[in-house]
Amino acid sequence: MDELDLLKKIDIIRARANVGYKEAKEILDEAGGDLIRALIHLEEERGSWAGKLQDKGEELVHTLKDIYEKGAHTRIRLKKDDNTLFEVPAGVGLLGLAGMLLSGELALLGAVGTLTAMLSGCTLEIGGREDNPACKPEEPFEPSGEGE
Repeated sequence: MDELDLLKKIDIIRARANVGYKEAKEILDEAGGDLIRALIHLEEERGSWAGKLQDKGEELVHTLKDIYEKGAHTRIRLKKDDNTLFEVPAGVGLLGLAGMLLSGELALLGAVGTLTAMLSGCTLEIGGREDNPACKPEEPFEPSGEGE
């Protein structure tokens, strides 16, 4: 194969497969100079790569769903002594945190709220629904009778 034919084949591979000169030349050499075999090889290689990418994407979606489900059962509570003043799902708390990072006004509001809560003796708790008996939908909360 002369240089001009080789260059034409490399240009065809580059145009169809969107690869550089070096990769096109290597693939053509592996195919023994057969342009069609080189293109088929590239197509098969890319197909397996696309399949792997799709598998990784599905894995990522599954992981994100797991995180969301765990977050739905995790609560953020603002408490003073034994009284819960404010309670939200962890996902809502994370959205609020993201909003504070993106907006100066929300960041200032969050800082003032945090400082006020700290000065008034409040605590922040992060835990599951099972940590707070009032949140269990199956079992209504019943006072223990202590302190009566």
